[in-house]
Amino acid sequence: MKIKTLPKEIWSEYQKLQEYLTEHNVYETVKTNENFYDGKQWEGVKTENMPKPVVNILQRVVKYMIATLASNEVAVSIMPFSTNEDDLKKIKPIASEVEKVIEQAKIKEASRIAIRNSAVDGASYMLQTFDPEYETGQPLKGRIENMLIDNTNMYFGKPYSNDIQKQPYIIIALRQYVKQVKLEAEERGLSEDLIDEIR
Repeated sequence: MKIKTLPKEIWSEYQKLQEYLTEHNVYETVKTNENFYDGKQWEGVKTENMPKPVVNILQRVVKYMIATLASNEVAVSIMPFSTNEDDLKKIKPIASEVEKVIEQAKIKEASRIAIRNSAVDGASYMLQTFDPEYETGQPLKGRIENMLIDNTNMYFGKPYSNDIQKQPYIIIALRQYVKQVKLEAEERGLSEDLIDEIR
């Protein structure tokens, strides 16, 4: 399968995947699930002067599940393939740095939200990226950043397959300020004419 790289081709693929999710009621299901979680079980029901009792069992169950799963903090255990003493010493600083990244990128906090979104909406994703321009006050610049992605903003090349590793591509729908997109386009060497077309 040839990966499409032109903006028009990517946009066309994005629209096809949106249609697929719409046909399979993903957007509507997520909206209904969110309403139920928020205690809006009567959303859209037209009743005049009738009592609308709400017992929000779902929210209590999800909060209990988050508390249970998130209480087991994310931790890292790195072990070398060999039991050589030198290798064991080399691994310790790596494990320490990974722990720092988890703390700095707020992965533990994000995991609580991801668990909630997975329970209510059916899925949630975390995207880690590297910002090479971030000033660290040390000779080397850069840091890992973490972002939560809702399942309605994640589009898989094979939407009928659950195996993420075998997806030919993934389209992530994000909203950014036009100024930011134009600046990125300029940094990547796009011509002034093309940058002016960004709206």
